[in-house]
Amino acid sequence: MADVTPTPEIAVRNIKSVQLGDRRIFTADFSIMSALMNHNTLKGLAKSTSAEHKRHLTQFLKNATVLSYVTAKHGSYKAK
Repeated sequence: MADVTPTPEIAVRNIKSVQLGDRRIFTADFSIMSALMNHNTLKGLAKSTSAEHKRHLTQFLKNATVLSYVTAKHGSYKAK
C-alpha cells in the first residue's frame, strides 16, 4: 500500500486498481482527519489564523463528519 500512496502517513481503505493501457491506476478512500494531521498543506490550514482559512477548515471538518457517519460501515482506515 505505501508504494502506491503519495503520502503513506494518510490512512486509506478500499484500494482498487485498474489497468489502462500501459498504466495501472489506483483509487482509494482516505481519512480526512488523517490527512489533516499528516499532510503539510492541510496541517498549515488547520494552524492558520486567517478567517478565510478557518472558514474552509470548518467546511472541511463538516464534510469529514458527514462522510465518517455515512461511510462507517465501509471499515477502518489503515496507514503505511
